[in-house]
Amino acid sequence: MSNTTVLTGLGVSPGIGIGKSIILKRENIIIPKAKACDVSKEKYRFLEALESVKNETKSMIANSKNSFNKTKIDILNAYLMIIDDKKISSEIIHLIEEKQLNAESAVNNGFNIIIKNFELIESEYIKERAFDLLDIRDRLLRKLMNIKIKNISNLNKDTIIITKDFTLSDSLQLDFSSVNGIVSQIGGKNSHASIIARSLEIPSIFNVKNALKLINDGDTILLDGEKGEIVINPSNSELLHYKSIHSLYILNKNKLKAFKNKDCHTLDNRRIKLYANVSSPVEAKKSKENSAEGIGLFRSELIFLNRPYLPTEDEQYNIYSDISEFVDNKDVTIRTIDIGGDKFKNGLSVLNESNPSLGYRGIRICLKRPDIFKTQIRAILRANQNKNIKILLPMISSIHELRSSKNIIEEAKFELLNEGITFNKSIKVGIMIETPACAIMADTFAKECDFFSIGTNDLIQYTAAVDRNNSLVSELYSPYHPSVLRLIANTVKVAKENNIPCCLCGEMASNSLMLPVLIGLGIKSFSVSPNLLLDIKEKILNINYSKMSKISQSILNLEDEIAVEKALLKI
Repeated sequence: MSNTTVLTGLGVSPGIGIGKSIILKRENIIIPKAKACDVSKEKYRFLEALESVKNETKSMIANSKNSFNKTKIDILNAYLMIIDDKKISSEIIHLIEEKQLNAESAVNNGFNIIIKNFELIESEYIKERAFDLLDIRDRLLRKLMNIKIKNISNLNKDTIIITKDFTLSDSLQLDFSSVNGIVSQIGGKNSHASIIARSLEIPSIFNVKNALKLINDGDTILLDGEKGEIVINPSNSELLHYKSIHSLYILNKNKLKAFKNKDCHTLDNRRIKLYANVSSPVEAKKSKENSAEGIGLFRSELIFLNRPYLPTEDEQYNIYSDISEFVDNKDVTIRTIDIGGDKFKNGLSVLNESNPSLGYRGIRICLKRPDIFKTQIRAILRANQNKNIKILLPMISSIHELRSSKNIIEEAKFELLNEGITFNKSIKVGIMIETPACAIMADTFAKECDFFSIGTNDLIQYTAAVDRNNSLVSELYSPYHPSVLRLIANTVKVAKENNIPCCLCGEMASNSLMLPVLIGLGIKSFSVSPNLLLDIKEKILNINYSKMSKISQSILNLEDEIAVEKALLKI
């Protein structure tokens, strides 16, 4: 029996990492809370620190251009936008002038207000933007307090980084050719540091409790970035076991590359289209690398939530145009703002709600704030020069919401026409099928929209009345629930009868048990995470549609999710 210690966490970047640990510790930042003796001096200190951090970031961008690392460039430009945000700097100066805070306290308080509001937001992706703001705040504070950070630019080969919080700043210092893995006590899959780790294929595990207490400098570390498992000082047999897993991982990864240029179809030649779900240019790049047929879901809300103020029409236009061109003008489906009701102060702020999932979110916000919605629609219309962009409306539950949304789209067209602004008058408008009300009434909606996109994540939780983020009931959240499958089957049937496309863009598409059933139910297009495209394409190539069509119909008649899962395991 091995005496080694095993830790678990959240696998954020797959692969096997083997190497010696190096502990990355930072000096604690203790904010001096003295009042400003000289307001002008404190303002100058803040602006000087801000300029220094800005110049450092610009230098990082220049260095990344030299190394042709577009992932870093995209993320650093987003950072630069936050650093250069006049509203943030004005708020901090206001705290110095009005509250007579010293520069350190003003920076800390100003950023913390924004960070707390980010952390309240339901979406995990958006919550993790708080880590970016923390990083920028701490960079400013270190400048103000003259705190030096450990130089990690020259590491020994085969190093495993162990840290409390692996930040973007850390990732930009590293020579990743020496790094075999990263372990962080906090952080999630959507932090910018984890996105960079995935783009560079560095096995990484975040949210590992007590990592700094249980791992010492120089320990031999094994980590499995897929399973989220860490072995400290493994035995020889464990080393051999993980090395064999690593060999299989590399073998499978290389095998999947062969599917990049293959057409996607079933064994019996039923054509299936594979699109990507993206939130950023980094993910759009990955989708292009893995031969996506376009963007099936662009989550536009992140444009709104990466800043403390609303983006302008021109800013949105530029982003939508860039995404369209980035995927060589293939189809791009832009989902309009889909955020819950617990916002920060950027013009979308509302009162906190006891149950934001069922409250003021998605299309409900857009219809109550047509000024915000129309600005986004105008930007999308202008960006649709190549007729490849589509509008996707989220959280639709009544035909009135669809009609009201279409009226606002027509108003936006009318305004642009009168203003003499160039735009494409022809654009397709579809709806997310993610509420039971919408799925049941699909026949009504199909007559008034151009396409369906099934969002299985919310459809499951609303149908089963289960909060998927509540650990007390999370076991009840099941993709195998017959009621969910029947709603999907009805939606697909209605789409076919009305000759409109129907895409499935939820997590269910990446479930290897569910994928054959979904194809059997008649779904002909899926939109998935960019890093799953080739894996799912391989699976589709081995599915027989005719066979699964018959099996899927029988599965719809099963009585509960346990029976469904058992039946799927036998296929």
